[in-house]
Amino acid sequence: MSLRKNTLYNLLGPVAMLAVSLLTVPAYLGLIGETRYGVLAIVWALLGYFGIFDLGLGRATAQEIARIESRSRFEKARALGTAMSLNIGLAVIAFAVLWFALPFVFSDVLRIDKPIREEIVQIAPWLCFAVPIATISAVLGGALQGASQFRALNLILVLGALLFQLVPLGLAYEFSNSLALLIPAALLTRVVTLFLMLLFVARSITGWKLLHFDRSTARRLVSFGSWVTISSIVGPLMTMLDRFVIGALQGARQVAHYSVPFNLADRTTLIASALGSTLFPRFSELPEDDARRLLGTGSDRLLVAMTPLFAVAILAVGPFLEIWIDPDFAAEAAPVGRLLLFAFFVNAVAYLPFSFIQARGRPDIIAKIHLFELLPYFALLAAGLWLFGLWGAGLAFLMRVGADTVLMLGFAGVLAEMFKKLVMPLIILAVTLVLSSTVESWSQLWWLSFAFVACAASGWAFVSMPTSLRTEIIDLLTVVFRKSEPGG
Repeated sequence: MSLRKNTLYNLLGPVAMLAVSLLTVPAYLGLIGETRYGVLAIVWALLGYFGIFDLGLGRATAQEIARIESRSRFEKARALGTAMSLNIGLAVIAFAVLWFALPFVFSDVLRIDKPIREEIVQIAPWLCFAVPIATISAVLGGALQGASQFRALNLILVLGALLFQLVPLGLAYEFSNSLALLIPAALLTRVVTLFLMLLFVARSITGWKLLHFDRSTARRLVSFGSWVTISSIVGPLMTMLDRFVIGALQGARQVAHYSVPFNLADRTTLIASALGSTLFPRFSELPEDDARRLLGTGSDRLLVAMTPLFAVAILAVGPFLEIWIDPDFAAEAAPVGRLLLFAFFVNAVAYLPFSFIQARGRPDIIAKIHLFELLPYFALLAAGLWLFGLWGAGLAFLMRVGADTVLMLGFAGVLAEMFKKLVMPLIILAVTLVLSSTVESWSQLWWLSFAFVACAASGWAFVSMPTSLRTEIIDLLTVVFRKSEPGG
């Protein structure tokens, strides 16, 4: 299947999940309140983070399945069975640790109102069962990726996202807003998603062959996944660390004011993520010079696509939150939301070099970068919250992803080249950030700023895009205008 189609599948799946989130967050806030939603955001972050217990075996499974795709289904069943056996053993250990740790975290670490604390402590053991669900899902997802079944994988993930969001919401509407009901319900929807993945893998990849364990396959999987494991632990840890620190220092209500714009801003990197996932196998198979040229070409197109998107998003996030939720919530969340959008643009630039470095067989570089950043980020986060509140947390995140991007571009060998390309987009976005922080939403000056930013970003993108693409756009516009003329 073509790179274009695979990129499209990898993009449409997350976009659909974003649409589900946009539609359900206001309903959640209205039904369960900001404090409960803040706790729920932490729980959902945990459910996502539990995927780290697969210890890189999801990515290793993808490589193994791709390597043997032209061979027998017996070998695929052996690879999948080995990966699942390893993951189940690891999940049992993690289950035991979390059984004792989670009640302490929710009762003594986070600042949560007593009635809500009682609800969350009551169902904390349920979250332990999320570990085997998450790790096995990671392996099955890796198998689907390795077999290039991107369409099936994204369809299953979108259905799972629908169930994950709508089932607890329906229960909150019909019965109770108690977290003791909503969190187990969300967990059960993950079981449904896991079952669908298992059925599809059995039907299309292993051919219902019996899964079994193989030592030599296990050694290959563990060797590949060892460095990926460190990145899988430290990377998501830094991503979700801010919500725990905010909850501990400022309370669960402030977590909602941070997590809602953070999750929105995170979704703006979907194009970068989809392109990085699609180019990964190409980066692996091409000679290094050709792969680096592909990295440069992909980065050019990514900047052209992202700069107008982020410029408009930074200016529009405040008014959007006013309509989507309410003006009071927007007043708290919009300032940090604008800064987070700027930070996620910087972060998106790192997606392709991240994919390039791993594809060239150096996942250790990514892991070492993440380890280098961990403690400084924690210190910056605490200091930022103490000095500037939520905006300080956003500033710490910007500094962390800025360092991340510079280091990855450097190790990919394209830092000087990309620095020149990034100057104008960063200037445009910095000006947009200042304008959005000073003009009042919906005022005449806001509309003028919006028009200026949209024209400046789009104009830069048009001038900077590849000549062939620019020619196609000009030809298309010429045809459209000719047809619109009288007698055309």
